[in-house]
Amino acid sequence: MKYTELHNHLYGSLSAEDLFEIGIKNKFPRWVIYTELFEKLYMQKVDTENFFKKYETPEKLKEIYLFNFSAPFLEFQNRFNLIIALCKFDSEEIKEVTRRVFERQIKENISYAEYRLTLNPFATEQDYFDKILSVAESLEEVEKKTSAFGRVIISFHRFGKYWEQYSWVKNAMKRNEQIQKYLVGIDFSNVEENDPPKNKKVFFEKILKDNLDNKNSSLAILYHVGESYLDKTPISASRWVLESSKLGVMRLGHAIALGRNHQYLEGKKIVEKVSERIDQLNFELENFEELESFHFKKEKKEILVEIENLKFQNFSKEIEIVQDEKFLENTFKFQNFCMYKISKSNSIIEVCPTSNLRIGQLDNLNYHPIHRFIENKIKLTISTDDPGIFDTNIENEFDILETSNISKVDLEKIRLDSFQYKSEILSERE
Repeated sequence: MKYTELHNHLYGSLSAEDLFEIGIKNKFPRWVIYTELFEKLYMQKVDTENFFKKYETPEKLKEIYLFNFSAPFLEFQNRFNLIIALCKFDSEEIKEVTRRVFERQIKENISYAEYRLTLNPFATEQDYFDKILSVAESLEEVEKKTSAFGRVIISFHRFGKYWEQYSWVKNAMKRNEQIQKYLVGIDFSNVEENDPPKNKKVFFEKILKDNLDNKNSSLAILYHVGESYLDKTPISASRWVLESSKLGVMRLGHAIALGRNHQYLEGKKIVEKVSERIDQLNFELENFEELESFHFKKEKKEILVEIENLKFQNFSKEIEIVQDEKFLENTFKFQNFCMYKISKSNSIIEVCPTSNLRIGQLDNLNYHPIHRFIENKIKLTISTDDPGIFDTNIENEFDILETSNISKVDLEKIRLDSFQYKSEILSERE
């Protein structure tokens, strides 16, 4: 049985054994990238001088590398920062990592994979060219020996110079046929708090226009959203997922907020900015009649009064919103509205079960939003996210979903459908 792997971070696919081998050879680790967040999270110092004396084997390294427990996104990011600190990210290493990861995943029955590559925020145009080319060359070398296919996605930093970096990517595709062939999409990843999808509206419009102008170099728009939402209410986070879809995002990464039942929050206070609350209220007003058909229980006057009370406040001010029974009931119904809309769109949700279970801090996979996604007939694909850090593989992801009462029929449909959700198909390059 063959699988696709559509949401996979290249360096997050390194096993503890891989990272140990690479890291112990690196004479100049960038320790500050790891130690700064580690010390902030755990209030402990990292003994960098004796790091590989303490973690003297891959098995020992797993103690601080594997993310095998439930915790917020920043604790996961700390594990990924260890990769960034220990690896050089030069062209030679990228080529070797690509070969190693792709060959291993082919043995795990993946026949098509897309690998996400994130470069240093200070990378130059030449860095982009050289490093994307390194991935492309390595993928091509492996393809020649197998029947599998690999492609690369470039992941931009949400708060970085992505306009300029996008122009570099397009220039690289013009300069090199190999890059044009293997680079098939762009993505935004990392911390999503305080970066609403509306901030990317004009950027996404530019990509969609460029795709129409030249389909031979069109790029799929991928976007992490609804994975971590500590800066807002679940109802606002659900709206972010729908707004991303409306802006032209072709594959939505994770989207946990959209389908998770948030009853566990009852009685708690969630903080979000005045600007975010106003955006949510305006959305409810604009879609009032349709929301009513989903039994969203709110009077139009109630929405207008709340907007009036907020519009003269400092938009950056944070306000507390109590998640009472009525609010959470409306959140559930609002999610149903959003899921319906997405089911009628061309957007696909990328489900990463183990990643979602741990970063989403779900009690177990029976609470995973995939159950509601399937019920609402949303197009889905199943992936591993960072299989090295999560110590998983694609077959394991399907297996654990089956244990959470998802039928073999549904899982087989997702597996087969995923071959039609490749970036080249979604961007109409194929």
